[in-house]
Amino acid sequence: MAVRGSTAPEHHAITVVRELCEALESEGVSYCHWKSNAALDRSRTGQNDLDLLVRRGDSEVFTAIVHRLGFKQAENPARSLPGVSNYYAYDRAADRFVHIHAHYQLIVGDDLTKNYRLPLENAFLDGALQDGEFRVPPRELELIALVIRLTLKHSTWDALVTRRAKISARAREELAFLRARADDELLYRLLQQHLPFVEPQSFAACLRTLEGTSAARARMRAGQRLAAELAPCARRSRVTDVRLKLWRQTVGTVRGALNRPPARKRFVAGGALVAVVGGDGAGKSTVVDGLSKWLEKNFAVTKLHLGKPRRSVTTLAVEAAATPSLAALALVGRRAPPSSRVRMLVTVVRARDRFIAYRNARRIATNGGLVICDRFPLPEITLMDAPRVRRVAAAGAENGIVRRLAALEERYYRALTAPDVLIVLRVDPEIAVARKPEEAPEFVRARWREIWEVDWDAVPAHVIDAGRSAPEVLSDAKALVWSEL
Repeated sequence: MAVRGSTAPEHHAITVVRELCEALESEGVSYCHWKSNAALDRSRTGQNDLDLLVRRGDSEVFTAIVHRLGFKQAENPARSLPGVSNYYAYDRAADRFVHIHAHYQLIVGDDLTKNYRLPLENAFLDGALQDGEFRVPPRELELIALVIRLTLKHSTWDALVTRRAKISARAREELAFLRARADDELLYRLLQQHLPFVEPQSFAACLRTLEGTSAARARMRAGQRLAAELAPCARRSRVTDVRLKLWRQTVGTVRGALNRPPARKRFVAGGALVAVVGGDGAGKSTVVDGLSKWLEKNFAVTKLHLGKPRRSVTTLAVEAAATPSLAALALVGRRAPPSSRVRMLVTVVRARDRFIAYRNARRIATNGGLVICDRFPLPEITLMDAPRVRRVAAAGAENGIVRRLAALEERYYRALTAPDVLIVLRVDPEIAVARKPEEAPEFVRARWREIWEVDWDAVPAHVIDAGRSAPEVLSDAKALVWSEL
């Protein structure tokens, strides 16, 4: 049966959303899309997050469904909420992430603290009706929850102090949408039945101040009274909650002043180190930049160039000491050969920089973040980012110092174990030569010969044809990375 006051969908649901709703129905999961149903079209097309209330007894089935459909769980450890989980899926056809907030409890309140749990879960789920692809709660219950949510967000004295008292145009549209579809008599009957500690007069005052242009004092008075009546539902005391809210507001302001991005979500199952390799002209930087921009809107992402890592203090000191001797040779028209000990030492400290960058990247990935690497040292590729000391040592010149330098360099490279996801961009060498006119053609071809001769299935790696357009290559890379997380 369709929900009373439903509206016909204006847009078709994207694939991931449609498959999710079909699976929840076919497997009998008790759920509903519990808020923002005035904009359900935006939810079915992935433009809005999906706020799904799921019956706690169905949590295992629900979790199995979302994992089967390619959703990954990711959380912000500093802002996680009890009874709320976050899942993301990538819809390749729509080139869009779909974000599920899976609620097993209705946790509401100011966005900074979410301090109240409304005991309305069973009422929402028992009364849920079909509206297009989704199940939604009765309009009256959704309106009760919306009035409480907006009041706690915008109609308390601390909301005024933190400059969060303004109600958005979209929130007002949602309020008007529900008011036009809710039955007042049923509304107050359900309020008394499920939230008997909230006085009808208090609720009516909150609704009136939200709908009209009441003075700030009237709004604050109604908000404070409702917050007091909701004390049995609070996760922490009112004083503690206000303190936490002010602290988080201050931290957010400081981070903004320092131009530091807000904390992003981390993958619960662990992050990943993703490496993009290929010869000159493969488009590595384009793919790395594209992957980073795509992922960093939602997740903790670090971009890293392992071919040219940040130089450490040790490297800067060694290079500064080496520069005079190398410059002196240049003055007399000579160039230090690769086998010179000075150049060997520089090679070793640069290998150390790669090791340090890799070690930091591994720590980020282990803690749930994503690291996107431009280039990566691999045993199969010896012409780029590989041990050099032993290879360039002149015949018979491998004395104690050279042996120690070679052993130290090789130890750094041995520590760089394979990335979690390895993408090889492969292109015809002649196309690469045309893309890199500033490089000597034979130099480019030599690097590509080595890449083409590797059996990448045995490594293992994912090979992408990089001879196509940049959007096609990036689309393949996105789908591949998401499937491997």
